[in-house]
Amino acid sequence: MGTIERKAREKAQRAAAILDAAETVFFAKGFENSTMDDVAAQAELSKGCVYNYFKNKNELCIGIVERGVQLAYHMIKAAVENCDGGTPELFQAAAEGFLTFSLQHPKYYCALQSYRHHRCSCGVDSSYLNLVIEGNSKVTKIFADIIAQGQANGTVRQDVEPKEFAAAIWGDFDGTLPGFQLNSEKASGSYRRIVGLLVDGLKVH
Repeated sequence: MGTIERKAREKAQRAAAILDAAETVFFAKGFENSTMDDVAAQAELSKGCVYNYFKNKNELCIGIVERGVQLAYHMIKAAVENCDGGTPELFQAAAEGFLTFSLQHPKYYCALQSYRHHRCSCGVDSSYLNLVIEGNSKVTKIFADIIAQGQANGTVRQDVEPKEFAAAIWGDFDGTLPGFQLNSEKASGSYRRIVGLLVDGLKVH
């Protein structure tokens, strides 16, 4: 491994360690009650070193959101790939994948809910923000592809525009599914009923 590659790896490892520290601090104390000093102390680094990797607390939070959206994407993708049904079942599987993510990883789920609050403080040049946008697009594409597949086999209405509907379902973390407050068993039941209504609205009757 050359010097450039080694330095790039060390930089990535340091950034990941800082994010690990931020997760520990933010998840324990809450974002508003945490400081960059807290994160630096947890990471056993100087505050100046932390600022070399992250602009501010908001970008740290966006870095955590990026971890969450990647995890959500892979869980939704796996749920779809493991489903043998048609379009309605695939849509429900994708939605169930997100529900499972929210229940198994509540801290990351809450981080996703905070995305819109933090993104404006990062700047368009933030690599972490751009990774979140990329991951978000991948999730949206899963839903769009399911709808397009259903239209191709005649099970989904032709007047539905796949990308528009997928954006309404997922959106910029403010669509029907990620916007649902999944914080109880009762909420999970309501979520599944809403998903059922959405699926029924897509079907050719």
